[in-house]
Amino acid sequence: MTLFSVSSEVITLALAIYGSVVSTLIYVYDRRIRIKVTVTNNIDMPDFKKAIVIQAANIGTRGTSLGSEFLEFPQNFKMWFPEGLWGASHRRMAPDPYEFAPGKPDLMVVIDSKAVAASIREDGFSGLVPFKACFSGAGGKKYKSKEKLLNADTGFVISKSLYRAIKARLSCSKSSKK
Repeated sequence: MTLFSVSSEVITLALAIYGSVVSTLIYVYDRRIRIKVTVTNNIDMPDFKKAIVIQAANIGTRGTSLGSEFLEFPQNFKMWFPEGLWGASHRRMAPDPYEFAPGKPDLMVVIDSKAVAASIREDGFSGLVPFKACFSGAGGKKYKSKEKLLNADTGFVISKSLYRAIKARLSCSKSSKK
């Protein structure tokens, strides 16, 4: 009987250690600052015909401060939107910096997509250009969106997965015509 009671104590101890480690990991993970940045097109905005909409949502349980927004292109090229420089082609729906507490409304930035397309063409980009939308954060953090593709001619934003699906569909239709 002594052997059985010792092994049940060892099992109980192992389960207690396992439970405390898992609960600590969950607590630490839940306390992280988590900002989700998304990029979409919006056609027929009141001020613009076509716009790039950058949205940040605080999906964590801790607040943080968000600073300036920018677009990050290949070769470490960054397009910033300083207050007033872009004039009517850029509109931020909150002050800079934005104190972003959990449960607070999302931060939204609207940028004229034609103005962005013209600017990246001037800098030598053409075709579909990969980019990420970013917000600077407290303590030098940077919150990024998933990589998207921007058409340098039209300013239209498309996801990489949609581009691959369209490309595959077009290659299938070309091969079936032969």
